[in-house]
Amino acid sequence: MMKRKIILGVIALALLTPLGLLARGSTWGEWRVSEVKSLVGYVPEGMRSMASLWSAPLRDYAVPGWQTGSGSVLGYIFSSLVGVALILLIFKAFSYFSDDDSGGDGSHDNP
Repeated sequence: MMKRKIILGVIALALLTPLGLLARGSTWGEWRVSEVKSLVGYVPEGMRSMASLWSAPLRDYAVPGWQTGSGSVLGYIFSSLVGVALILLIFKAFSYFSDDDSGGDGSHDNP
């Protein structure tokens, strides 16, 4: 029952992500190098050197071709679901490759 509540909560949060479209300005912590420079007057060297290392697969939470109208809302929801799925896959991989003898009672009952 608890697992079902968690799943429903995550789905509800994913469906609420388009509320970010109502906010003005940029999202805290998701600034581009140019935005950091305009906000604080300079760009830290580490940020400048790492800026080109990563490019988001769904930049600005948009799915190509879904950037306007209801498509942007669907893009936000889709992006959140992709993010949740990736996090779940990562945790599943960690649990699969983790040491089973790291405490606990040795049982392998997964609820």
